[in-house]
Amino acid sequence: MTDLSNTLDDIRDIFSILHDGTTSTWTGDKNLLTLEVDCEYLAERIDKSYERFTLNVDRSTKLNFILG
Repeated sequence: MTDLSNTLDDIRDIFSILHDGTTSTWTGDKNLLTLEVDCEYLAERIDKSYERFTLNVDRSTKLNFILG
């Protein structure tokens, strides 16, 4: 596997983990997108005091959300 393939797999895995969450807030532009994803039961698996995840997407050129 190439480095790009590994990177794309890692990105897919991150978004797959967060699929049960709800994006509560977002800010940003093409240089930095910040998403707050509320998913308390998953966050608590990391640390009991956690309630959400903050995801920073740096220098994104395209991000698609497909509903279906």
